[in-house]
Amino acid sequence: MSNEEVFHEKTTYLQHVWHKNHLQVSQVILGGVATRRFKDDFLTTSAILPENHFFDPFPAPLPELVPFLNTIAETAYFASPKIRNLKIEHLSKSRQVDIKTPEGLCGHYFHTFNQLRLTLNCRVQNTLWTGHATNGSTQNTFFEPSVDELVQTALAEALHQATAKVPERGEMPVVMSSGWNGIWLHEAIGHPSEADVWQQYPVLGYPDGRKIAPETVTIIDNPTLEGARVFLPFDDEGNQTNLVFLIHHGRFESLLTDRKTAFQTKLFGTARARRSSFRHPPMPRMSNLCLLPGDNTPNDLLLGIREGIYVQTAGTAVFNPESSMVQVFVKKGFKIQNGRLTTPLAGFWVGGSPHKMLGAIEALGNDFRIETGRGHCEKKEQVVPISVGQPSVRFSSLWVGS
Repeated sequence: MSNEEVFHEKTTYLQHVWHKNHLQVSQVILGGVATRRFKDDFLTTSAILPENHFFDPFPAPLPELVPFLNTIAETAYFASPKIRNLKIEHLSKSRQVDIKTPEGLCGHYFHTFNQLRLTLNCRVQNTLWTGHATNGSTQNTFFEPSVDELVQTALAEALHQATAKVPERGEMPVVMSSGWNGIWLHEAIGHPSEADVWQQYPVLGYPDGRKIAPETVTIIDNPTLEGARVFLPFDDEGNQTNLVFLIHHGRFESLLTDRKTAFQTKLFGTARARRSSFRHPPMPRMSNLCLLPGDNTPNDLLLGIREGIYVQTAGTAVFNPESSMVQVFVKKGFKIQNGRLTTPLAGFWVGGSPHKMLGAIEALGNDFRIETGRGHCEKKEQVVPISVGQPSVRFSSLWVGS
């Protein structure tokens, strides 16, 4: 055993920004080597050596991308005279990693993803309202859904803001749609399951199979999904990754560990060491966190609710481990009245403690969707890409605030 870990990374960012009829392109290439030496499983020394740092403020744009961005802009301005300005951001990111472990094992992987963000401002009664639409792909530069659908999503969100009301505060039934709304999982389950966080705030208890959710609830973290926003065949300490059941049929079964926390907790290692770059130390992090689907149609989840809240589009979410409170901030929602969507809502949050949110899950839809166009997480000043996925979810009761 060499007792030395060598981590070699090269990351390339190519960004196109279309704004006010002007296209700006920039490129950044970063790279370097980080070494760590161990003795008896304890870190003794570490060092970093930057290799590549290249910034080009005026690279040539991708020829196939320019017409695509122009089509989005033309489609948007044609869609509504209320649109006053827009911004289109396209980012291509690629990351190449080579690593040698203290045990002498070697690994290599290359991952790339493209993400697109459309932001537009609409004037309604002398007020500007903003709408967003995002998408992403690991396969190619272009995206599904269509350009028309992308524009209509952003336009609908902006116009929704113009007429939306703020709901009354209190506890009430909540239904969340599929996909990005799974950001609540990231805060309520993901962070409390990261071993270094769990050591300080064991919010979910000990991962010994104890029941903390209905039997229908299974939550996994899977960095091996081909085509997902995050793809890690091995973690940033060179350990092979696989699917981990955090909660299996309602029972808390596992933590997300790196080499250090697996040793400290004496739990089975789950190979979730991630680092923002070679300049940063690895720590336990999530990848693609998913709540598996049920058998109900999305409409079934609305039935029987006299008064409640429907969350169509979440923005951000936060978790305060001191108060054990999760808040999901809602950009687009509706009031539910007698099983139907009625008044547009915005500018509020829904949430509760992790145990409250898990225990309140009444039904799961059959419309599972994983987010591909957005998702970053900052922890201890390190930012890494993440993704979440879920079906539509009905909660018996959550806190609603503004």
